[in-house]
Amino acid sequence: MKKILFLLTVGLLGSCSARTTAADEVLFVKTPSKVSLFLPCTGHDARYIRVDMDYFLNPAKHTRLWRLTRAYDVERTGDYAFENRLSKEFVYPGEWECAFMQLKEGRRMPDFTGGFHGYEELTEANLSLDGEPLDLARAENGAGREVKFRQESQMYEYGTDRPIARHVKELTFSADGIAVVQQLTWLENVEVGDMKFVMLPIARSLSDSMQITDRLVMDDSERVYDVSRSDRTLSVGGRDVRKVRIWGRESGLFAEVEVDYEPWMPGNRFFCSMYTPQDGYNKLYFTHCENRDASCGEVWKSEARYRLGVLEKQECR
Repeated sequence: MKKILFLLTVGLLGSCSARTTAADEVLFVKTPSKVSLFLPCTGHDARYIRVDMDYFLNPAKHTRLWRLTRAYDVERTGDYAFENRLSKEFVYPGEWECAFMQLKEGRRMPDFTGGFHGYEELTEANLSLDGEPLDLARAENGAGREVKFRQESQMYEYGTDRPIARHVKELTFSADGIAVVQQLTWLENVEVGDMKFVMLPIARSLSDSMQITDRLVMDDSERVYDVSRSDRTLSVGGRDVRKVRIWGRESGLFAEVEVDYEPWMPGNRFFCSMYTPQDGYNKLYFTHCENRDASCGEVWKSEARYRLGVLEKQECR
């Protein structure tokens, strides 16, 4: 299975004079409820992508977990000081990772299970910097070549506290991007209507009219889709799509998402949701499978590569 990564550009606040940082180093600022990672943009010394990973606790929905949330385009102004280059985040806090729709006797549950949607509780979580453990409960800053996060969790049938799946995810943050490896083990027979391991809720345009993304290409196709506006007449998607690149000529930002699964199922599908109004998103959805009966003990795996960054000047046309 190929390795797959995620790259983004983002920011925080800190001190006034910048420490010396190698071009391949990642910076982080963390509290007991948030880890912000700063990934360098190649060819832009002071420009970074800030990626936030937040801790969520909601007993009413049996939710206790860490998950990726927002991404920002930022400029470094000090040791751990960053200023936003945009009016807000350019990747929104919807689900990026694992969520599935369970069916009961052929009928959909009220909502998806997992991550943003709830009904997932961690049983173990750990963070490390260049192989050395970090205390998730401690506030600190740091820099290194690789930050790794691992979480094990139980996923419940929607609306209950009955475990139906075990979810393991491993995230590796580096100058090359973010590698996300996931494994789902079914704890009982489950009728799955829709399984998603990989998503990216990237903005189409912001409320100040800044156009974040307006062009999209699937795999190595020469066809370029115009995704600059909400358009219900345009279908952007397909089967067996392994890589998607989306970018904005005005913002100069891009995102590239590549996926691989084990097993690779015939019901896989990619879809760009571009049907929301102004300040909406061009969310990238990668469906692993649809309408499939999962057996107790069955294991599904995913690897994802998300790379976000800054376009070269010639690509902005």
